[in-house]
Amino acid sequence: MIIATVLFMGTVMFGVAQAQSKDQLNELKAKKEVLKLNTKLANYKIDLEREKLNHAKYLEEAKDVTGTADKLGTRFEGSADTASNAKEAKKVAKKMKAAQKANKNVTSSAKKIENLEKNIKKTESKIAELNHQIQFVEAK
Repeated sequence: MIIATVLFMGTVMFGVAQAQSKDQLNELKAKKEVLKLNTKLANYKIDLEREKLNHAKYLEEAKDVTGTADKLGTRFEGSADTASNAKEAKKVAKKMKAAQKANKNVTSSAKKIENLEKNIKKTESKIAELNHQIQFVEAK
């Protein structure tokens, strides 16, 4: 009878210890995931700042090139000299193409910024969720 009681108590204690170990293991896994997500978040924020700088540069470039292309396009006048007209038209077309490329860079950069901001919000919400889970396990 005493041996059965000791075995029963040992089994119960082992089960409780095993449950605590699983909780601790899950907590450690959650903490590890939070660390990974914090690293990812930091990288997103660095990329966002870098892209904001690129975006400002692209905006300035687009402003300059578009202004130049507009001036050339409005000043373009046909003359009797076809060779001169062709040369001037090529020059205007080249500037217009450069303006189009600069505006495309601005649009692309704005999309990258938007995507990075979405990724930052998503990662922050995952971190908050895991932190809540960790606090819940610690409270047990």
